[in-house]
Amino acid sequence: MPNLDEVSGELQAKYSKLSSARDMLDAVQEQMDGLAVKYDTVSPEDVVTSAGKLVAAGLAPEAMAGMLADMPDNSQALQDWVAQHQKDVAARSEQLDALLGETRHQMGVVGLRQLMQRPGEIAPEAAPPQMGPLGAAPPTEGMM
Repeated sequence: MPNLDEVSGELQAKYSKLSSARDMLDAVQEQMDGLAVKYDTVSPEDVVTSAGKLVAAGLAPEAMAGMLADMPDNSQALQDWVAQHQKDVAARSEQLDALLGETRHQMGVVGLRQLMQRPGEIAPEAAPPQMGPLGAAPPTEGMM
């Protein structure tokens, strides 16, 4: 059985990378949404400006160049191209959200297992007061 501290560290690193990817995907979505609202007035210059903002935000220039390589010049074709990329980003976003959820779950399971292995490190909490129909029940010792 693997060391839970190592697994926890690996999961935290994975979660950090996925969170960074989520931030980048959000930035891409924001730029694509900005282009999409221009409808048929979107121009290649608008796309290049958005691409520059994404590269400045940390997206790999090579990835951006690959995406721009198939960009059409025609206004209607460009509008369709933006819409298709918007759909692609939405699909990737769903996949990433599923991975983030799964990783959070795994982190929780590992955390619980770590707690179960170290029961002496968990401070017992005081029991909550017994509640009656009118609030906390009065102490019964020494009565009558």
